[in-house]
Amino acid sequence: TGDDQRLAGLLMKFGGAVIHWVAITVLFILWYRDQADEPLEPGTAGAP
Repeated sequence: TGDDQRLAGLLMKFGGAVIHWVAITVLFILWYRDQADEPLEPGTAGAP
């Protein structure tokens, strides 16, 4: 029925948003930990 399709669409949108935010959060945490582990001194790898 139409209600089932509407519910399925809502679940797909919600699930997609959750996966999207989980991926962003994990990547940010990994990046932040990588930044925090390295001493921020001139001359180190990755310094501008």
